[in-house]
Formats: sequence, C-alpha cells, structure tokens
Amino acid sequence: MISIIFSPIIYRFTYQHFQKRQAFLFYVLIFLGCINIAIAQKTDYLFNHITTEKGLVSNQVSTIIQDSKGYIWIGTQTGLQRYDGKRFVTYLANVHDENALQSDWINTVYEDSKQRLWIGTSVAGACLYNRNTGKFYNFNLHLSAGAKKINGIWQFLEDRQGNIWLTAYDGYYKFNEASQHFLPVNKLLQMGKHELPSSISMDKVGNLWFATTTGIKKWVNKEAVLYNKTNNPQHLSLFDLKISVSSIAFDDKGFIWLGTGYDCMLYRYSVAGNNLKSYFFNRLFKKQSLNLPVQKEFLGGFFISTNGELMVPLLSRGIALYNYSRDSFSIINSANTSVHGLHLQANTFVGILMLEDKEKNVWMATDAGINIFNLISLFF
Repeated sequence: MISIIFSPIIYRFTYQHFQKRQAFLFYVLIFLGCINIAIAQKTDYLFNHITTEKGLVSNQVSTIIQDSKGYIWIGTQTGLQRYDGKRFVTYLANVHDENALQSDWINTVYEDSKQRLWIGTSVAGACLYNRNTGKFYNFNLHLSAGAKKINGIWQFLEDRQGNIWLTAYDGYYKFNEASQHFLPVNKLLQMGKHELPSSISMDKVGNLWFATTTGIKKWVNKEAVLYNKTNNPQHLSLFDLKISVSSIAFDDKGFIWLGTGYDCMLYRYSVAGNNLKSYFFNRLFKKQSLNLPVQKEFLGGFFISTNGELMVPLLSRGIALYNYSRDSFSIINSANTSVHGLHLQANTFVGILMLEDKEKNVWMATDAGINIFNLISLFF
C-alpha cells in the first residue's frame, strides 16, 4: 500500500477545546511550508474529479489511501467510504452501536503489513475495521481500568519491527499487541511540558522522526537512542531548529524536507552538507491591495512520488512541483471553472493531501472533493 505522507490530518480536538485548538490543528495537519522561488505556470493538465455529484458523502475530504486489495478508502468530515472505481460503500457513525464508527469526522486511515485497517477520528479515538465482519473495534470503548481515552487521532505509522505508532492531540502512543492498548511514549521521546506532537515519519533505514511544536527528534530503534537538540553528537543543524515542525519527508536525492508551522516555511536539509535552505510562497489574493501586507502561503502535506518527484500542495492556489536541477518550483494553478482543471476551494482551512495509486495516478484530497491526474503526464 502507498499512503499519503502524513499526517495527521488536522486536529487537536476535544469536545471542550474544539474551537480553541482548531486554528493550531490546521497548521499541524496540513503540514505547512512555503516558497518564494518562482515559477513557471502551466494550465494544460487533465484533471478528473470525484465529488458528491458522483457519490462522495462529502466534498471535504481529509484523508485517502489505497489498500492492498486495490480499494480506495476515503475519509471525510461526514463519514468513511470505500471506493472500487465504480461504487461507494459508506460507513457512518452510530454512537448507539459499539461495533460502528463513533464519529463521522475521519482524520486518517492506514493499512499495516498485516492488512489491518486503522481509522483515526477527531473526537472518538482510534478503531480497527474488520473486513470479514464489517464491524469496527473502538479502542476507547474497551479500555482497562484507569486508562484514559485517546482522542484527536491524526496519524498511524508502522515501523520496520511491525510496531504501530499513533499521533494524537496530546502526544505520541505505541500499540501494545499483548494488551491491545495504545501506551503513551511521551517520556520516552522526552516531550517537554508544553511541547505538542505533529507527525511521525520513517526514513530509508527505519529510524523514526518525530515532528513537534519545538523541533524534531530522531528515534533509532536498533540502538534505542533518542537524538534531539540536547543529544546531538554530530552537531546536525536540523536539530538546532527551535521552531514548530509539522512534517518531515525523505527523498532519494539526499535531502530531508521539513514543513514548519506558524511561520509557513519549507526547509531542505542536505544530509551530506549538513545545511538547511529555506523556501516560501507568497500568498495570492483575488483582490490585491496596496495596503495589504504580504502573507506566506499555507501548504498541504508535501508529497514525494515513487519516481522521486516532490509536490507541494498550495492551499489557496494549486500544486507546486519541484525541479531538482534548477532548484525551483513550477505551479499548477487551480481552475475551478474548467471542466478538467484543478478544482480547489481556497481559504476554507481544509488540508490538501495526495495519494499515488498503483497505476501512477495521483489522487488529491481537498475541500472541493477529489482531483485525479496522471503522474507521468504531469512531469513529462
């Protein structure tokens, strides 16, 4: 299965603090970053679309994956759907049935190596879907005595040892197969009192990288050692960043890409050179004003294809494509009035995430439904 680089989608929600945390979650889950390198513009790309007119339960799509059987799983703000290319199967919440989803706001869907389907929701925690019975096992409904509920699930990730890690609004967790519970690992990761989680990524050799609101951490499974700003024997510059990091991704060119939070920056770290280069986009407005201050563009979760191409979704504009040889970006602008253009509803604070399917098509989950385009034609 190929899934989105994640995150988490978007939420540090609890019932009591939903509105208060909403703005922060947006930054975390959509993995912000930005770019001031300009830019060739192209509009002659062919996009197909799936919306409510074609069967989506909601156009506000928050997560999308393709499982090992070829099905596309779509998480929206009003339910979960399975799509086989022709038909949808829709799963809606029913709080009166413990074997059903307990929330319609689906943040993330993940399939592990055992073909288990994990679903994370905004206010009802994590669950497993049983394909044989059609039932959902909701972990918050099967807690041991004294255990607390885990809500605001943003992301699941499986490491090389088969362990399932979880990112939630209040911290990181690891699944214990024996007890069938998620156990907190904030102490293991030396999370500070006011340090909040953003996302988890895994590099090519299986090390886990944790993005937080105060920087990044690297957990080496083989050595059981944590590297961060206080344990940095190689003096790596990326551990010196004292900023809110929302996402981390690894390409095959020797670079690590970091998306940051409130300052809307994208960083490219050179492993060989141990140096950082920063990028950002200026945000565009329909009505420009001489008195309007320049604002940086919000980004969705940056995406690296199986061919090594880097794409950065722009929340209010479209998609930025990185050219390694020129160290610059080209932009595909949204074209909502075009039948086969890129459709995107700007400024609604819904993240943009991308999936590459087995046919090299890219599925782009947005607040205007799903855009589908061919990866090969995009770059050639």
